[in-house]
Amino acid sequence: MARDALAIVYPAPSDLDRLEALADAMPRWTGSLEDALVAITGLSMDIPVWTLNYRDLAAFRNLRFWTPA
Repeated sequence: MARDALAIVYPAPSDLDRLEALADAMPRWTGSLEDALVAITGLSMDIPVWTLNYRDLAAFRNLRFWTPA
């Protein structure tokens, strides 16, 4: 069951630094800070992410997406 695997993760102050660095490294990217936080969390935890916004997250080549079967 999905609830058994649910873990709520809150951004740490260091995550905000990573978001700033990401925004500086990708000045033409049109995604939001929320998109960037989802990407950074998924990549750092090596887990697939679920989103309705695949277009903005496509810039993260190593990011995996979870889709219901």
